[in-house]
Amino acid sequence: MTNEEYKKAQKKAYKKAWNEEHKEEIAAKHKAYFEANKEKIKAKAKAYREANKEKIKAKQKAYREANKEKIKAKQKAYREAHKEKIKTYKKAYYKANKEEIQIKQNERTFKKRMEEINND
Repeated sequence: MTNEEYKKAQKKAYKKAWNEEHKEEIAAKHKAYFEANKEKIKAKAKAYREANKEKIKAKQKAYREANKEKIKAKQKAYREAHKEKIKTYKKAYYKANKEEIQIKQNERTFKKRMEEINND
């Protein structure tokens, strides 16, 4: 290791130790900055998302493809942990949208019967 590489490694270790020591201060400063510039930050993020929609969609799709099992496990764990909450939500949703749901169910039933008739 050269003298320059040693100095860089030493500086990096010092920075890491300093950041660890002042973690709470740094977090407070970041929070204050975010609160003071909330609208500006949100506008930049929104502009970035708009400008890079396709890129973001491609990354999300690639992530979902690469992590199918992980995602399924998380979904299953969530459903297990929140059974009552999901049940309550579904009941409330059904009550609020009963007519629309019944219409859709009737349409599906009609389509299935028509397919059965056409296939015979």
